[in-house]
Amino acid sequence: MRSIRRLVPRLARENTTWGYRRIHRELLVLSVKVAASTVWEILHQAGIDPAPQRTATT
Repeated sequence: MRSIRRLVPRLARENTTWGYRRIHRELLVLSVKVAASTVWEILHQAGIDPAPQRTATT
């Protein structure tokens, strides 16, 4: 679970247009079984805003 807690914020930072549902889908593709609500909670605890409110770094 610790690696998932590091991976989720990293995915959010590297893909600024992805919301928690997209991150959840990408984790499923990687065979990481985690609930969408857990992804949202991890992002919330990390202080990462919802995707439309984040700014792009490109």
